[in-house]
Amino acid sequence: DSLLQERTCLQNLDTMSVLSMMSSQARLSMATTRQSCRQFRQKARRDKLPEGKSGPVVEGEQPLPPAGWSVLIRPAVFTAAFTGAAMGGCAVWQYENMRREALRSRVMLGGWDILGRKKAGEFREEVRRWWAGLGEGEKLFWPICGLNVIVWAGWKVPAMQSFMMRWFMGNPASRATCIPLLLSAFSHHSLIHLGCNMMVLHSFMPPAVHLLGKEQFLAVYLSSGVITSLASMVHKVAVGSTAYSLGASGAICCVLGMFGSYVPEAKMQILFLPMITFSAATAIKTMALVDLAGLVLRWRLFDHAAHLSGILCGVGWA
Repeated sequence: DSLLQERTCLQNLDTMSVLSMMSSQARLSMATTRQSCRQFRQKARRDKLPEGKSGPVVEGEQPLPPAGWSVLIRPAVFTAAFTGAAMGGCAVWQYENMRREALRSRVMLGGWDILGRKKAGEFREEVRRWWAGLGEGEKLFWPICGLNVIVWAGWKVPAMQSFMMRWFMGNPASRATCIPLLLSAFSHHSLIHLGCNMMVLHSFMPPAVHLLGKEQFLAVYLSSGVITSLASMVHKVAVGSTAYSLGASGAICCVLGMFGSYVPEAKMQILFLPMITFSAATAIKTMALVDLAGLVLRWRLFDHAAHLSGILCGVGWA
């Protein structure tokens, strides 16, 4: 009996010692975890709030270092891939439109017009009639204009400033260098910038769409937007600039270059000086010379690299 009691006591002591060791290890691990969490939070706060700042660092608040030529590799590959995809996609779109028109002709010959039937409701029918009365250039202009207006509205939301600056402005020193090539062509920070660009685009888009067709025009417009953004980025790397750029003016200059090449004798005039007239060929030559002078003299009022490359794209495509 005495031996049995001794064994029982030893087992109880072993069990208690094991439990005490496990509890001490658990307390030690919890203390270590709390300490590491505190250190992590302190490090994260120090990284997020540098000295002299009262909030998170937003890209564009501080000057970025100049970028090297190697940063242009990815944007160049993206430009080539996007241009090929845009041309191929719009070619497929043109083929499908031709098939649809052929089907519509057959249906109407049979006395049916199911593709142009009325919409339910008076308002929807009015919208359908308004849309049906627009030309091909107008039908393509309003969606493009709507996208530009939506992006402009995004700039007016304070919580979206960091997002807009990263994805809707072009800069070779920025973290994002590919997608902004396209998105910056739909981005305008001020209402005057947006209004002027859309007014010029609305003036030249209907005749350009009539000459090229809506499918080919859209492919050229999107491709030129990316190409001119890349040209602007190349110029910034060459001169060591880290300024941000945005706007549809590069793609619009491509439209002007095409129009002036296809219809060089067309008469043009300045908006607020209607008494001064000149030919379209003279207009694109003058614009090209002004932008070339801006590049040589390093004027900073406009993105002359994007404008000049847009004009050359339009002339080259025509």
